[in-house]
Amino acid sequence: MEFLHDIFDLIKKHHPNIYVCLLILVIVVVVVAISAFKVAKYHSRFTKTERDCADMNTGHKQIQDKLDGIGTNLNMLVIFLSGKHKDMNTDLFVTKSPVQLTDFGTEILSAIGGKDYIDANLVALLQLLQNEGLKTALDVENYARVILLREFNTENFTHIKNFMYQNPVYNSGGKTTNLNLDTVIQVMGVYLRNLYLSKHPEIIDI
Repeated sequence: MEFLHDIFDLIKKHHPNIYVCLLILVIVVVVVAISAFKVAKYHSRFTKTERDCADMNTGHKQIQDKLDGIGTNLNMLVIFLSGKHKDMNTDLFVTKSPVQLTDFGTEILSAIGGKDYIDANLVALLQLLQNEGLKTALDVENYARVILLREFNTENFTHIKNFMYQNPVYNSGGKTTNLNLDTVIQVMGVYLRNLYLSKHPEIIDI
């Protein structure tokens, strides 16, 4: 180091212009070295952040996949439970394949406001069914009930629930039925199923 110091003193004394250039060069080299060190440090941090973000995205996808699986299982549970009703009331349903509403069932559909509800919200309800990617008429029948159960606690369902509360037993023409949740969803589900299938005849033809 002392040798280099003597050389710089010699250059400074006899060649001041070269000394100034060398001094500037040294300063530039030091600045570049410091900048390179900082850039390398920030690049390392950025690379780590990228890896962390990638890990977070992977974790988020895994969580979403699990939630989707849970949602599918819940839908299947709802279908299973909604299908575990007692023998169908033949006053309400024609128990052939497929199940259809009797005149009494159609009357109840209108009386409770179920027909008006479905007609008023038909576009949204059909889209919800469409989103499920249904392949068979049985899927449509099952998911029509699922969709209506999902919507049961919405504001648009209030008048139907009020009618059920005020008329727990419905009488007409010598026929009687309990207006419980199962009955109402079954009746409305048949109507919604028919509307969906009328717009998707290809499902019936499969």
